[in-house]
Amino acid sequence: MKRILVIDDDDAMRGMVCAVLAREGYEVLDAADGEQGIRLRSELPGDRPLDLVIVDIFMPDKDGLETIMELRGTGEGCPILAMSGGGAIGEMAFLDYSCKFGAQALLAKPFPPSVLLAEVRRLLDPASATDDAPGAGRACVPSDGA
Repeated sequence: MKRILVIDDDDAMRGMVCAVLAREGYEVLDAADGEQGIRLRSELPGDRPLDLVIVDIFMPDKDGLETIMELRGTGEGCPILAMSGGGAIGEMAFLDYSCKFGAQALLAKPFPPSVLLAEVRRLLDPASATDDAPGAGRACVPSDGA
């Protein structure tokens, strides 16, 4: 069973994401902020690592970009899906920055469950992913160093 950590300060959004993933058979852990997410990850047994992290970009205290950087700094190598919404100015710019800090894909809120699941499947098993939600999210394009 794939293990997914969902980090979002919005209780309703976090609850929806967790419920959708759990219904699909994923083991879901959740955290209300970046600090709690980092702590939860550090407490996991070494033989059961994370398979995916889903993190909101705009959170109080430790935001999503800081959380992504800290996860990568601890050696966490699983895919990271960054998400954000709420009509913030420059939202897509911040989502784009999340790629530079280590996220593999981006989702702009709000999104339907089918879009979330398509992106999760693509990240967890790229070879078997189908395009059942066109335009769902955006994969991060590797930087050429320029």
